[in-house]
Amino acid sequence: MNNNFKNFLKEKKDLLIFIGVLIVTFISVISIASFATKPDEEAAGGGGGVIVTPPKDGNTPIEPQPAPTFNLPIRESYVVTREFFDLDGDASVLANAVMNKGTMFVESKGISFSKENNSVFDVYNVFPGEVTNVSGNDESLEGYTVTIKHENDVTSVYSSLSSVNVNIGDKIDSNVKIGVSGTSINDLDAGIHVHLEIIQNDIYINPKNTIGKEISELASVVK
Repeated sequence: MNNNFKNFLKEKKDLLIFIGVLIVTFISVISIASFATKPDEEAAGGGGGVIVTPPKDGNTPIEPQPAPTFNLPIRESYVVTREFFDLDGDASVLANAVMNKGTMFVESKGISFSKENNSVFDVYNVFPGEVTNVSGNDESLEGYTVTIKHENDVTSVYSSLSSVNVNIGDKIDSNVKIGVSGTSINDLDAGIHVHLEIIQNDIYINPKNTIGKEISELASVVK
């Protein structure tokens, strides 16, 4: 029996070696294929999540931020109690764009915003910039006045404030509270309000025409 088995092994040695090589090769191919497809399976969710390759510098990419646009100085329902004087406006607008100061009539170079119930409200910066002037007081003819310098030689001026929350030199973003509305002896008809003027290169711009616009677009609304 043992001799017969030994003789069989001798006779089939080459065949057995060939079969063994095939088995080893088959196992190797299966292992390599399994390893090669594993990252794809993980990326598809089979490995518990998507593989994210971080930037080479190790920093998270920064999404570009939209350019700021001009906003209103009031965050509540409002009425316009003093219009911007514009010769191209209709008669009703022109009539409301002239201030009676007792001994003379003065053209309004901005817009006065008030609440519908004529109560006080917070006043906000309309565009990022630097505070260049804070003047007056709550007993002066026009209350407090805040001046903010922006890019492209643009300035915004807020008057008739009863109090202020900023100082000269402050660099502020949009939507920052700069003060509280008040009254002006020079324009009692406007009630409790803030009077906003926007100026570019010494030219007064109707604040209504700046709302929602980027600062680079103001040239198109300057008369």
